[in-house]
Amino acid sequence: MSTQGTAAAASTLLGFGSGVLANVATSQWTWSVGAGLLVWVAVWVGFEAWRASQEPHAAPQRGPGGGRGVGHRRGRAEGNHEQPWMAPPLDRMIERPELAGRLVAELTAPEPSEVGMTTGLRGAGGFGKTTLAAWVCHRPEIAERYPGGLLWVTLGQEIHGADLAERANDLAWALSGRRPVLSDPDAAGAELGRLLDEHRQPVLLILDDVWQEAQLRPFRFGGRCCTRLITTRIPDLLPPGGPHIAVDAMSVDQAQLLLADGVTGLPAETAQRLAQAAGRWPVLLNLLNGVLRRRMDRGQSAQEAAEQILRTLAADGPTAFDPARPAVRSRAVATTVEASLALLAPEDRHRYLDLAIFPEDVAIPLEVLELLWPSVRIDRLCEELTGLGLVADYRLDAPGPRLVLHDVIRAFLRTRFSAEDRAEVHRRLITAASGLLAHRDGGRPRPWWTLPVDADHLWRHLPQHLAAAGEGEELTALVGDLRWVEAKTRRLGSVVGVTADLALVDTPATDMLRQVLERAACLLGPIDPPEALGATLASRLHGLPQLETSLHRYQDTLPRPRLEPAWPLPDQTDPAQPRPAGHVGGVTSCAFSPDGTLLATAGNDDTVRLWQVPHGREQTVLTGHTGGVWDCAFSPDGTLLATASDDHTVRLWRIPDGTPQAVLAGHTDWVHSCAFSADGTLLATASSDRTVRLWQVPTGRRHCALRVASDLTGIAWHPGAALLCVAGGIVTYALAYVP
Repeated sequence: MSTQGTAAAASTLLGFGSGVLANVATSQWTWSVGAGLLVWVAVWVGFEAWRASQEPHAAPQRGPGGGRGVGHRRGRAEGNHEQPWMAPPLDRMIERPELAGRLVAELTAPEPSEVGMTTGLRGAGGFGKTTLAAWVCHRPEIAERYPGGLLWVTLGQEIHGADLAERANDLAWALSGRRPVLSDPDAAGAELGRLLDEHRQPVLLILDDVWQEAQLRPFRFGGRCCTRLITTRIPDLLPPGGPHIAVDAMSVDQAQLLLADGVTGLPAETAQRLAQAAGRWPVLLNLLNGVLRRRMDRGQSAQEAAEQILRTLAADGPTAFDPARPAVRSRAVATTVEASLALLAPEDRHRYLDLAIFPEDVAIPLEVLELLWPSVRIDRLCEELTGLGLVADYRLDAPGPRLVLHDVIRAFLRTRFSAEDRAEVHRRLITAASGLLAHRDGGRPRPWWTLPVDADHLWRHLPQHLAAAGEGEELTALVGDLRWVEAKTRRLGSVVGVTADLALVDTPATDMLRQVLERAACLLGPIDPPEALGATLASRLHGLPQLETSLHRYQDTLPRPRLEPAWPLPDQTDPAQPRPAGHVGGVTSCAFSPDGTLLATAGNDDTVRLWQVPHGREQTVLTGHTGGVWDCAFSPDGTLLATASDDHTVRLWRIPDGTPQAVLAGHTDWVHSCAFSADGTLLATASSDRTVRLWQVPTGRRHCALRVASDLTGIAWHPGAALLCVAGGIVTYALAYVP
């Protein structure tokens, strides 16, 4: 049920109910009549709730160019997580029934499949594959066929590595409400596949604008009930034998409808000539439609505007438009865009070319354009660009106003700007963005980790802007600065974006940092309490000479109190190096000697190990137990170590040489815990055999015992009294020792 429907129903119920109660209180109506009316109102509200639940799915927060947002959610999945429905918005669509009917039929087939939409022209874009995919998302039969939800991801030519993994992580989050922190695309895809397999209802997964097999592979894992719809310009990527739908030029009638959208008085014969000149190519037809409408706004008739456009195409465009030839396509786009640009003010033409700096398939927020174009009515210019067809969309819905640029147009813009021209625009944006920083002293590197939390585009793409601006020194300093690593990880909820930043730089230190972060990614996500993120990040870098300077500088900025490693973390090792000394199984218990010079550790590898505290070097391995060791304890004077094992025994060892002194046998099940009395003369033990036993330390003889009703797992002596506390199951026993 929609929020609006719920609110309307509740409001009506409250208003009507209040009126009924007022009448009951002030008139001769009986209470039974009033109650009957309230029942009628409740039935009506139930009907309104049902009707609201039948409304079409709401638009998502971001369209295909928006990148990451999850749109409308509906229903409930297993647990309490709502089903995702990532349908892009669809404001304008020329029906193409010859394609739409087949696409709906393939997607509503009873068995899961992999459906491909491509073009017969290898590498050609702008034929409407994405638009058709967006259209099918809003069909009621698709919603009925996929009660498990709809997932949408837009890839593009430039997405690979950690960025590709993050796309799979995004879908996993949309599906389950939990975000994986995997930076390897195949690992992230495998996790998404596992979640799809756990999802018991059919899901439609749309993979838009795929360019390489490596991009497709992560999204093919798992998903027994998942149908995949793939849009690509590369037909060879689609599996042989599967259903393929070719989306090429529009029909004459469809092309004329697109050209004439919002245009009155355009003769059919002229519209047909224009459509033919554009090769019935949707992206070009949309541009021509924008030029037509703008010329008519300035006083030309539709016929005059069309004739002028035809003359321009004849003079500057290809002699005969053949969309199968890339050079001809590029020239036709260039001619049409130039005709549109001629209708802009000179300064706005230059501003439009600035859009070439933004990444492919990334929506451009208006607040970023305000940085790039200060003192300009950004909304007015965006409306004008949209009217001319120079941008694919201008969205005002959540997550905020933004432009979406078609990648065919973006490719043209990049041909109009040299690399140095683009670098200059990147530098302008970076300089303007530095004004947002909380701390500004004019020095370098700038403290980009103090960006406002809501500067989403800069958090995600600032390193790419620095790289394209030729600011290599500042880029290296930024991505290697642990303050940026922490801040970006906190802002995005994952360290995966940071590892993608580090891939832009090639130095030994940044390469080492990237490897460490990739191994620790599962630890560097949302943390409770939040301030533990900095300490956790610092702990993963301990003992690495290449990062020592960066680590010390970062530690100086961290708040206190905090915990940090005294020795290198045992799980922070290089897999290529020989395994260091230590337990080969789980470690179950540890204890410091009274003088603090030794650490004892017990493990389920049947051993106890003694470590020299100052430097963490292994000193002695104590062997003799024939089962896992669950607990260890030093005597008060530090001369003995007691160990409890699932071999039903407790052993006493002399310290520091580790030679055996006694084996205390008598328990008939696992011994979980042991503790010395304050004077060191008695040892208490607790076992799964439900007994507490006291042993005379000098002789190793059993002193006394008590049986209780629970398996026992822990034991402790009071430091100043003859009192024992014993833990077992859900109960705790307090026992007095009577000599």
